Amino acid sequence: MDQLIALYDRFYYVLGVVMLLIQIGLVVEVVLIHQRLSRTRQNYQRLLKDSEGQSLEKALETFMTRVEGTGKRVEDLGRDFLRLAEVVRGSVQHVGLIRFNPFADMGSDQSFCVALLDDYDNGVVITSLHNRASTRVYAKPIQKGQPVYPLSDEEKEAFETARRGGLNTKAQRT
Repeated sequence: MDQLIALYDRFYYVLGVVMLLIQIGLVVEVVLIHQRLSRTRQNYQRLLKDSEGQSLEKALETFMTRVEGTGKRVEDLGRDFLRLAEVVRGSVQHVGLIRFNPFADMGSDQSFCVALLDDYDNGVVITSLHNRASTRVYAKPIQKGQPVYPLSDEEKEAFETARRGGLNTKAQRT
């Protein structure tokens, strides 16, 4: 034990310098860790705030409110689409056109029948008969695919063309 005390007395200043260097190294390490922690904290704070200074939680809440509003708007648009699709089905969808010459003394097909139908086969057949002295126009309603009045051959042809989905179909007749 005496030897140990003698060794200590001889090298205590060296031991003190080594301990001082270790303490300085530890202080430097603590300062570096503190700087890294500060940068990490600043980055974290920046992450939690958006460009307007709003917190991430508030930004997510605003985003979710918008998403819910968008979902409601999509549902409204879906209902509007279905309603409009039903309205369109009641609009003229099918057209059949037949031009013909009902009079032998006339030179061209200036008379016509046009059938205008919706998707429910409701509509009208319009006939125009043209001769040298006058033009006469007749309209015959169609309800649920059945004519209310008897149809001529040309009117039947226009009606059937429209039912097949024809649009501006010409059938020249003499």
